[in-house]
Amino acid sequence: MPVYDQGYRPYEGALRTRFLRWWPITRRCLFTVRKKPLAAVLIAGGILLLYEVILVYATGVTERGFSRIVNPWGYGDGIFYDLLTRETYFVVLLLMVSGAGQIAEDVRTGALQIYFSKPITHADYVLGKLGAVVLSGCLLTLLPGALLFLACAAFSPDWSFLTGNPWLPLRILAFSLLISIVLGSLVLAVSSLGRKGRVAAIVFGGAYFFSMVLGEVLPRILADSRYEIVHLGRCLGAAGSTIFTQGDFPAGSPALAWGILASLSLVSVLLLARKVKAVEVVR
Repeated sequence: MPVYDQGYRPYEGALRTRFLRWWPITRRCLFTVRKKPLAAVLIAGGILLLYEVILVYATGVTERGFSRIVNPWGYGDGIFYDLLTRETYFVVLLLMVSGAGQIAEDVRTGALQIYFSKPITHADYVLGKLGAVVLSGCLLTLLPGALLFLACAAFSPDWSFLTGNPWLPLRILAFSLLISIVLGSLVLAVSSLGRKGRVAAIVFGGAYFFSMVLGEVLPRILADSRYEIVHLGRCLGAAGSTIFTQGDFPAGSPALAWGILASLSLVSVLLLARKVKAVEVVR
């Protein structure tokens, strides 16, 4: 009987069709993320939430003050839009720490062979990794948005905030998932191109902040504010303007923003899937 010193014994049994086969991969990735120095990033994101909560509290002391934020026609959902768009920067920093090494380190250590010697598919692996970065992004988008929603409801002098905002929680969820999925798929695509997580983090962060510079420079050079959409953060903001009814929305076509984000996410997932499918399991 040969000694499996160059590879790993493949799974020879029947593959059970379970929808959540990818969840153990996500859970394991989140467990390893806990060991990394994320405290500073999370605290910085929490400061923004604290600022928003204090603002709502200060204006919600009296009914008149609260009505300036929670107005009858829009119920002030712009405050949630502003919070989530500002949290985008902290999501980028968080994914640089927690997501940039997800694929690169597996490639470097040969862990992909271990994964695929188990009864999981390539799609399960991609979904598992994507689930980890999306949940990490939701820590700084969905969670603060939900807490701010509860704070607004608590500080409201009556039930008008809850009765007038039946769709606001879904809007917060939709925008949070949009930010997390786009940035998460992008960081995994960058991670799949290299073998070192630190290099992938630098490339991902550099690409985002380079788009920020272009979004500031191009509109001034070309004298056209529509070029602000080159900035990935403002592109996300323009797409988010179709989800929320109020807010300081950036210039640019929301339809174009959705097209750019959809194309970017699709290309990232296809690039990641191609990298994963190229791995051969030693039998």
